[in-house]
Amino acid sequence: MLFSADAWPGIAEGSITVTFRAWTRAQATVGGRYRVAGMLIEATDVRQVGVDEITDDDAHRAGATDRAALLARLGPSDPVWRVDFVYRGPDDRIARRNDTSADDLAAVIVRLSRLDRNGAWTRSTLQLIERYPGVVSTTLARHASQDRAAFKVNVRKLKELGLTESLDIGYRLSPRGEAVLRGRHVVSASRGEDSCSTRAARSGALRVEQERHHVGAVLAGPWISVGLRPGPGQEPQLVSAVCRDPELPRLRNRHVEQ
Repeated sequence: MLFSADAWPGIAEGSITVTFRAWTRAQATVGGRYRVAGMLIEATDVRQVGVDEITDDDAHRAGATDRAALLARLGPSDPVWRVDFVYRGPDDRIARRNDTSADDLAAVIVRLSRLDRNGAWTRSTLQLIERYPGVVSTTLARHASQDRAAFKVNVRKLKELGLTESLDIGYRLSPRGEAVLRGRHVVSASRGEDSCSTRAARSGALRVEQERHHVGAVLAGPWISVGLRPGPGQEPQLVSAVCRDPELPRLRNRHVEQ
């Protein structure tokens, strides 16, 4: 849901807790969470009401000076939709954008692979935003050979993963998006990070481990999530690696585990 900038402080401090909309159908659901100017709100009640049911108190809780001002803003619509909501804190994507931990990036790679199941588009879209930050979406869509509406839907999917940020015009990559796009090799393990990450990050070493049957790998699309299990004679370790290597896509969609 969109709110004018003058309503943002009231939402944050809790004085604005209801909004009235001249929708033709409900565009919010009870329990639904919506992001507003870096904040997260949750709808607690969504219903149609007649304008004669709106009181001065309702108008004040909607951020209007009085009932007459609110009705003037709504225009001739009757009935209208009433949405009561509560402030839930900062936009949850803000924390995601800055999370570049090993486990987090490994999970993001899996999500991107799923988005690419019907045709790879996630990496090329991230690369486009990296190359043209702050460029209007119409231009970006043209570069991607997509119509603007479809392109914006895809960018919203990446934004939900905390990979991009919206600017006044266009987008830019978040720290998480930069880490994923750069193909930074990330490993999470209780010990032995350096040696394991080096082995996991090189396709040659990965092939050796496959030959020794010490690796389970799921490769899908341009994103790769790799798990290594050292063989007999070594202390058992669980390693999760995010790898991107020019030689690895040839193994795409192959599941190797013994």
